[in-house]
Amino acid sequence: IAHLDIIAGSETDVNNLHDRLKEDGYTIASELRHTGDGYYEFAVLDPEGNYVEISAESWLSRQIVDKKYRYQARKVSNISTYSSINGVV
Repeated sequence: IAHLDIIAGSETDVNNLHDRLKEDGYTIASELRHTGDGYYEFAVLDPEGNYVEISAESWLSRQIVDKKYRYQARKVSNISTYSSINGVV
């Protein structure tokens, strides 16, 4: 495993987990940041040294995912329409 990513919910949840883990003595491998692909995250090392990302999806990343699924649904709908018009099963 390269790393594990845990979606924590909101940016506030990520901040709270960051502060709690830091207070509890965990090694913060990557400080809080906004990524270029629409996430807010930090990374911590677990007791065995595994890299664990804690992140929250931003509004932007949800829009990208929603747009992708709408596009895929439209493609399926068009295939169904083509099949029924042309008698393809």
